[in-house]
Amino acid sequence: MIFIIIFLIILLFIPIPIKISLFYKDKDFSLYIFKFKVNLFPKKKKNQKKYSKMKKRKFNNLFKINVKKLLNNLRGNSFKPNFKSYLSLNYSLRDSYNTAMLYGLLHQILPIIAFIFNMFFNYEVKKQNLNPLFKNENYLSFSFKGIITINIAKTIYILFLLIKSLDIGDIKNGFNKSFNRKFNENYNGKS
Repeated sequence: MIFIIIFLIILLFIPIPIKISLFYKDKDFSLYIFKFKVNLFPKKKKNQKKYSKMKKRKFNNLFKINVKKLLNNLRGNSFKPNFKSYLSLNYSLRDSYNTAMLYGLLHQILPIIAFIFNMFFNYEVKKQNLNPLFKNENYLSFSFKGIITINIAKTIYILFLLIKSLDIGDIKNGFNKSFNRKFNENYNGKS
């Protein structure tokens, strides 16, 4: 029994790598998690029931994530998962001038994307290849491979931060209004 408890405690802190791959070529987009293909665009069934707008509104108003609180909680946090990425991009536009301009623009945009990833992960770019192909045709092909290293203890802590940054919509507002009304009635002497 003691060995099982020790094994579970050790399992909490063992890092687990998750491999993600994105590929795009000739209008074919593929996402792989480990070596399993994920279908991003499932076909809709004809007999699928539609939910009413009222039910969607009630659910959407119940929980709202306060993004500002979440970003403040994650900003200096050292318990974020690690994320290493490899990017290869081959592209061409019909005009060589536009291809060269896009090359410079991509080099300006990629650090911004890295900054956004760095808010949620300890992000590191391992390899980045941008290859402009000066052809007289529109062409795009890219591959993105990433490894996210997580462990269960960090995941629990991040979920705690996520729950901490939730604003419980109608329930919280209704409670505050009724509490304030009762407090004001008691304080002002009204019954």
